[in-house]
Amino acid sequence: MRVCIHGKTYPDVKTAAAALGVCPDTVYSALSRGNLNTCGQGKGNRTVKRGGIPKKPITIHGRHFESIADLAKFIGRCKRSVRHSVANGTAASMTRIHEAVLKKLWEEDVLTLKQRQEASKLEE
Repeated sequence: MRVCIHGKTYPDVKTAAAALGVCPDTVYSALSRGNLNTCGQGKGNRTVKRGGIPKKPITIHGRHFESIADLAKFIGRCKRSVRHSVANGTAASMTRIHEAVLKKLWEEDVLTLKQRQEASKLEE
């Protein structure tokens, strides 16, 4: 289903959500309420007037994240689901978050190792 938000047409809800930095559920919710033009803009002036929502720093496996949103972006998950997992605190949900962080850290280590190997080959 094509979606038009802020004058830009997206081929589907998932693409629109990714472009706006929100969950697909957020786009569907805005669509059902009929206010797609406010989608992806946060809570607006209400939170700005109060100084915004304070960040909740979190550290997982030695990696410090300034906020749950930063953690969600790092592991490629929706910030709402990560926030729910952290707040809910069940062992299963936190295990999935820890596994996702470990996977991303491992991917970064592999990439760094490959870059170092390529650099050493060029020096030879």
